[in-house]
Parts: sequence; structure tokens; C-alpha cells
Amino acid sequence: MRILILLFLICLFNLANFMRVKAFDDTKTIEPSYHVQENFLDFKEYQFHKLQEERWYESQNGWRTSGGSISVDLLYHYLEVKFRKHLRPWISTGFQLKQEEFFKITPARFQVDVELRPQLWLGIALLGMQEYGKRHAA
Repeated sequence: MRILILLFLICLFNLANFMRVKAFDDTKTIEPSYHVQENFLDFKEYQFHKLQEERWYESQNGWRTSGGSISVDLLYHYLEVKFRKHLRPWISTGFQLKQEEFFKITPARFQVDVELRPQLWLGIALLGMQEYGKRHAA
């Protein structure tokens, strides 16, 4: 009986630890005062519209940025950069950077890739992206 009680307490303790939720950047809460309709309407105003999105995804090189005030305390900023360089007809390299600051300043995320096309119908890509907090990874 003692063993069952001990196992139950261990399971309860593990469940309590499991219930603590954190975001990828160790943020535990979002300030509820920021969740007002005015903020989200401003946020939508600073986003790119459908035609701009289509032109962006069709292009291989470029940069774009958008931003503005969301409230007295908050600033929204969005930055995106991409470059593609064809080294040979069958090999190309690319670089993409994306950063969005909304409620909290976040580090820029970038991706580097090498694409090989031995045939027109066959493509192989190697992608690389930086990682944060490797020492704390499980």
C-alpha cells in the first residue's frame, strides 16, 4: 500500500511539473492588457495584402519591411530578406531572414540553403537554421 501511495505522489508531482507551460523563449505569460481589438486592427493594417504576398513569394531576391505603432507602449515591426544566387545551372544557394517583433523583441531567424538539380525534375536541398539555447535543450 505504501508503494502505491508513493507512486501516486510521484505521478502527481510529475503532472504538476508537466502542467507548467512555457513558450520557446521561456515566456510564461502574455499580458492580457495587450489583447484589445484596437491592437489587432493596427496589427492587420501593417501586414502585407494578398497581391504583395504573391509578388514576394514569386520573387527570388529582395527585402521588405513593415511596421508601426500598435499602442502607446507597443511597436510592431516585420522584416524579411531573401537572396538566391545561381552558381551553375544545376546548383544555387539561398539566404532568408525573417524577424517579427510584436509583444516581445525576438531574435532574427535566418535560413541558409544549397540546392542541387542534377535533372530538371529532380532537386535536392540542404537547409541550415541557427538554434538558440543548445545548452538547455532536452
